[in-house]
Amino acid sequence: MTQAVPSDQGTLLELLEGGDQARRGAHAAVLEAGLPHAKLEAWRSTPLRELPKALFSRQMSRFEVEDASASLQLTRVSSTDVADLQRLGSLTTQATFTALNAALFDELLHVHVPAGATETLSLSQRAAAGSAGFPRLLVTLESRSSLTLIEHYSGEPGEASFAGPVTEIFLAEGARLDHTRLLDAPSHHVAELDVRVARDASYTLHLATLGGALSRTDVRVTLAEQGAECALFGATHATDTQVADVHVWLEHAAPHCTSRQRFHSVLDGRARAVVDGIVAVAPGAQKTEAHQNLATLLLSEGCRVDAKPHMEIEADDVVCSHGNTVGALDDEALFYLRSRGIGEGAARSILTWAFVKRVLDGIPEAARANIEHAFLARFTDDDLDLTEL
Repeated sequence: MTQAVPSDQGTLLELLEGGDQARRGAHAAVLEAGLPHAKLEAWRSTPLRELPKALFSRQMSRFEVEDASASLQLTRVSSTDVADLQRLGSLTTQATFTALNAALFDELLHVHVPAGATETLSLSQRAAAGSAGFPRLLVTLESRSSLTLIEHYSGEPGEASFAGPVTEIFLAEGARLDHTRLLDAPSHHVAELDVRVARDASYTLHLATLGGALSRTDVRVTLAEQGAECALFGATHATDTQVADVHVWLEHAAPHCTSRQRFHSVLDGRARAVVDGIVAVAPGAQKTEAHQNLATLLLSEGCRVDAKPHMEIEADDVVCSHGNTVGALDDEALFYLRSRGIGEGAARSILTWAFVKRVLDGIPEAARANIEHAFLARFTDDDLDLTEL
């Protein structure tokens, strides 16, 4: 006989029993299929391991505001009062973890930047040991506005935790968003990030991943109107048996749009990285310029990477490129450094840091020092100072 599980504790799917029936019913078709598995193409390279059977307690999914402009409009909206937010859910996919968030989030944080304003915002969300949280964020930038947004997802050591954030971002004409996201602790982190970029607007993402047993971020960006721009940068360090996964869907839906992608991963131990990036150029999206570059540094023989850059081009007047490199540290570079009196360990750290730093340099000053320190702590000795490189 199966023991009943309390409504506030159970597997991710069992937690639904304690959620709102109407919200659960709206996503029933997706949720009844269960959690994703390796037979699904989108999850073929992302092992979920023990996650389907892991037990969690519900956690209040509340963002903490670490720093914000005094004039920035922030509104906390209870899950029972979101009916008036017409844009909510209009960008998200019908994916299992996104449906879980839609059915179980407690509170939504709505960030609104008025036309012409320039604002800053720093948020944090910490997962308690043994908990499952479903943060929800809605960001709207009006015309010619600007926002620097920094998010930090962390967690407590001990029992397995789960964070399943969903973020929707709308950039109006001429808006600018510089978005930095650091993941450095939750044992399981599965996120969806959806962005719509309007005419002459610009979106930049810096995704720094350091953590947990499994992290996966699905990034979906639509360059919806002429002149839209997007730049996606990712830095990952995974070790032991960690799995770090980034899936990108970047759609050029209009002409005269530009995108750049650069993702660098450093793997050690028996870690695994997945970087799956699709650039889709729609018919009629002429004068598109899109560039995609993936690079992975393997520090041990037991690690593995599945890197899949991919372009689907249905326009004929475009400039598009993609590349993928995988390799170990360069022996000649190591020899050069050692021949100048630098020890082997320090030489390896210098080259590893140079590889990572290439995608960290553009991070806003408010977040760069913390993120650089977090990476350096992973693969350098205390006596080695690489911050000036």
